[in-house]
Amino acid sequence: EALYDDFAQINIHKNQVDALVTAMSSTSLQDDDPALVELRKLFDLARAHGFYDYLVFDATVVRGLAYYTGLVFEGFDRKGELRAICGGGRYDNLLTSMYPKVDDLPAVGVGFGDAVIIELLKDKNLLPKNISPPADILTFPIALSGAEKEEDEHKLAIAAASVAALLRTHTLANVDLVLEPKKAKWAFKHADRRGARFVAMLAPDEWFSQDNLVILKDLQSGEQNSIPFNQLADQVSDALSFSPSPLSPVAVADTEKNDDK
Repeated sequence: EALYDDFAQINIHKNQVDALVTAMSSTSLQDDDPALVELRKLFDLARAHGFYDYLVFDATVVRGLAYYTGLVFEGFDRKGELRAICGGGRYDNLLTSMYPKVDDLPAVGVGFGDAVIIELLKDKNLLPKNISPPADILTFPIALSGAEKEEDEHKLAIAAASVAALLRTHTLANVDLVLEPKKAKWAFKHADRRGARFVAMLAPDEWFSQDNLVILKDLQSGEQNSIPFNQLADQVSDALSFSPSPLSPVAVADTEKNDDK
């Protein structure tokens, strides 16, 4: 009765509500409606491919995006304990709606929820203990204080990104880039968790110098040196027994000088 009352407020009559409830409660595809014909074809194909038992017809599934033109679906864990892992459907006109000169191109799209997959992997004890590969070197901008803190930290973050790009392009080192300014103590602990041997620190006195120096610390030996940017790839490659590729103009960082330093 409460359902009838709710629908009555939007001028939907009782017989229409009954028809809607009947349709949404259905678990059978025995009808000649074109949509159900397509669904039966899908289930026939699923049976032929061997995954029919993984499909359940549910008329209550509704996807909120208006561009779907056919079947919509959601995927769940077999126990039904988690929310949808993925969802999607068929759309025939999406590309044309975005690019009028493109002919209709039937397609099926699906989106996954990474958080749900992680929970499922945890439940199955299949989540790797360390998803990220070990790093060889961590690079980051030093956290600053003072009146020019924000501007200088931004410049050092750009410098850290340049260092990471240099090492990724011209060495075989696995580089962990942290763009947020950090204290050295935090960075050393993070590098240790990642298994990194080296830490490349971007500090104002060194980076804003004429040679654009990068502070390179070896966490194994404790040795620390200030290395010119254009020599860093060689230093890291030698220490890790990698062979650097020749430097190209593309890899050279923007070494804008700060005359006030």
